[in-house]
Amino acid sequence: MDLTTLSVENVRSGLLKDQLPELYELQQVVENNPWHDRETTFEHTLTVVSALSEFIGQNEAIQKMLAEKVGNHTRLELLMLAAFFHDVAKKETMVVSGDRSSFSGHDKVGEEKVKPILNRLGLAENEQVRVAEIVGQHDYFHKSFDDAGNILEQSLDRFREMHPDILLETLLISLVDTSTSYLKVTKPEQYQKRIEFYQANLT
Repeated sequence: MDLTTLSVENVRSGLLKDQLPELYELQQVVENNPWHDRETTFEHTLTVVSALSEFIGQNEAIQKMLAEKVGNHTRLELLMLAAFFHDVAKKETMVVSGDRSSFSGHDKVGEEKVKPILNRLGLAENEQVRVAEIVGQHDYFHKSFDDAGNILEQSLDRFREMHPDILLETLLISLVDTSTSYLKVTKPEQYQKRIEFYQANLT
């Protein structure tokens, strides 16, 4: 499959159902919690991808950094691929309690689930490793804030030390994952602090 065919428009139209059934499974996963207001993971994913593309398109410095090649593809192409699959394991990890849903560990389960998909797409091994790593780490910063919205001490330094090659990508996904969330309504002060942290570290 040519990655240029992987777009929000083509996914939404159903054009890629045979090639990427794992994405379309997410149409059946409904999220209802402080981050999502009865939103399917499928719709959330497409919203994140669109917002990510728009944000990067407005930032020339980030575009230049993501133009770097990793194997046969640019960092940008691999990041967008990771964005499409960042929540791919929410079907397997969904727990419903009353009218609330949670997805503990979906990042790590997703890191493993995405590997055969990437292999099927024909990515080089180093490209597969990078995309899977982004999927596996995309929740790191979400879990690094306390209930007041303050970043836990040393979280950024720790990530930079452990995953230096994907720091930019992880901050970007975390930013748009937050900016497109329902957290703005349910926990506005925490939402604002998170957004400010990401913006400060992407400049």
